[in-house]
Amino acid sequence: MNIALLLQYAAVLPLKGKDYKVLLYLLPRMNIMKYKKINQKELGEALSITKSNISISISNLVRQGILEPDPDYHNNKAVKLRFYNDEELQIMINREVYGEDNLFDNLF
Repeated sequence: MNIALLLQYAAVLPLKGKDYKVLLYLLPRMNIMKYKKINQKELGEALSITKSNISISISNLVRQGILEPDPDYHNNKAVKLRFYNDEELQIMINREVYGEDNLFDNLF
């Protein structure tokens, strides 16, 4: 998965600053294949964000399709990066920015 495209997609989503902070902190620690249990208290301490705001940010990232929750855990306690190929990410970026799938329709 192209992380640069994933970050470009995140940049055009209606996320808050703390959501990006959580994403940028988690990104090098995450995997698209395995769920990772998130200790919200430790994450909050590392980022100087309250545990409740960490929970909200993780929920926002799940809702926007960047993180995928582990169905065996409740309250997004374990998540992984949701996998998208480059073409899917580009289509999603175009939808957010232009409201359509084809970027080239807007150039001509």
